[in-house]
Amino acid sequence: MDYPTSGIFPSPHRSEDQRGPWKTGLLVSVSSAAEAQLAASSKVHLIDIKQPRNGALGAATPETWMEIMEVLPADTVISIALGEAPQADTGARIPSGVRFVKVGPAGCTGVAMLRH
Repeated sequence: MDYPTSGIFPSPHRSEDQRGPWKTGLLVSVSSAAEAQLAASSKVHLIDIKQPRNGALGAATPETWMEIMEVLPADTVISIALGEAPQADTGARIPSGVRFVKVGPAGCTGVAMLRH
């Protein structure tokens, strides 16, 4: 996997030499368009779409992804949780504009399960 060398989040507090290629930012998890609008108006660095009622990495529906993404500025850094690997819909069509997708390892009995 290639990691960015320029970092993701701007930080005025430390120089590039002090912080390395990654920078600290604020991630806010949302499960609705209203929550996403509030987070975006607060200038968070990353908006994470998930449904916590479905677990720590609980997946929201693709319809919810789209509703949330429609209210966010185009340059918003977005991640989506797909759930734990055995139940995750890893074949889901991820919308353009999503920077990260997260899948948890709970219930996996080996590396092969993580690769499906």
